[in-house]
Amino acid sequence: MIESFVTLCLRRRKLVWLIAILMAVFGYASWMALEIEAYPDIADVTSQVITQFPGHAAEEVEEQVTIPLERELNGIPGLQVMRSHSTFGLSLITLVFRTASTTTGRGSVSPSESTAWSCRRVRIRGSIR
Repeated sequence: MIESFVTLCLRRRKLVWLIAILMAVFGYASWMALEIEAYPDIADVTSQVITQFPGHAAEEVEEQVTIPLERELNGIPGLQVMRSHSTFGLSLITLVFRTASTTTGRGSVSPSESTAWSCRRVRIRGSIR
């Protein structure tokens, strides 16, 4: 059976080429019409709270900025992991959220953060990424 199929393909080469070209065109058209991502984004959903407290040592930044912000941000729904790092004049808090609750968690970062900042009477500049 295989031998007869190979023999047929060798006899009718133009037909085999036509079928191959039609399959390639159909495959390309299907690929271009594909609306779903073939490779999903597997990275964690994260937000970063970057806070500048110019002219202060790392210990002061930790005590006066990082720890109060961590306390406020700790109650965000869907928060899985919180990492923080304080250096000279800079505080960096990284928040990792569960994938199922990304819209709830990331939307909650700004109000909690602004609440924590309003309690401070020092000049702190911050941003969320």
